[in-house]
Amino acid sequence: MNHLKNVTLSFGLVMVIMFGCQSDQSGLITENQVPATTEESSLLAEQTFNDINSFTDSFFGTSGLKSQSIEICPAITFNLATIPFSLTLDWGTGCTGIDGTTRKGKITVSLTGQMNVENSAATFSFVNFYSEGYKITGVHRITYKGFNPGTTNPRYSVFTEAKIEYPNLKFMTYRAEYWRILAEGASTATLEDDVWRIEGSSTGTTAEGLSWSAKVNSALVKSAKCKWFSKGIMLITPKEQAEIKVDFGDGTCDNKVSVTKEGKTTIIEIK
Repeated sequence: MNHLKNVTLSFGLVMVIMFGCQSDQSGLITENQVPATTEESSLLAEQTFNDINSFTDSFFGTSGLKSQSIEICPAITFNLATIPFSLTLDWGTGCTGIDGTTRKGKITVSLTGQMNVENSAATFSFVNFYSEGYKITGVHRITYKGFNPGTTNPRYSVFTEAKIEYPNLKFMTYRAEYWRILAEGASTATLEDDVWRIEGSSTGTTAEGLSWSAKVNSALVKSAKCKWFSKGIMLITPKEQAEIKVDFGDGTCDNKVSVTKEGKTTIIEIK
């Protein structure tokens, strides 16, 4: 099953930041904290789903599903005999991986065919799944759409409709439609040289029902060697508020993000 390394979770491409005074630096939401604002909710979505995205990459390879992994967990079972193919990742009652994230429950994946066949789709579902104490529900679907025009780089359309539930049972929602292009690393079996380019838009609501929308203004760049997005610009518009510009940088791998709102720029550091 070629190009299965390209099946990745692409949740949470919205990054809206908490604001303070000029040159202020803000930390991330702490574990199990309930976000109170649009900015905090969007930041939590990015943090949670990007962690899942990076984690899931490690279980796929260009020649098929990896039968072994350096991860302590989850337990992996799969069926590649008949279509739809299926894959289950099971963290049981809880396990902390080498990425430092504690998860429990299951993620199931159903594939309509090999992911190098145009219009084949991989659909991810969550079964009583928690990441760092937050319950994740919903669906995530990646569809292979052939090569990006003029290149031999595979591209995928991505649809996500998900919910993050907090310990107090309140929740935020997230919906996204994106194009993901494997800009570098498609010809090798290793994950280390993969570089993704992401374009598209998303919407969401906070636990208090406040809505926001976002779009990629300049393609986001995510390297497998870097924990964070290293380049790209997003424009986020909370309902009835001024547009916010989020700049992920010049390509340097670091945790600094530049956020501009109403003419004021804040540099924040991501955990």
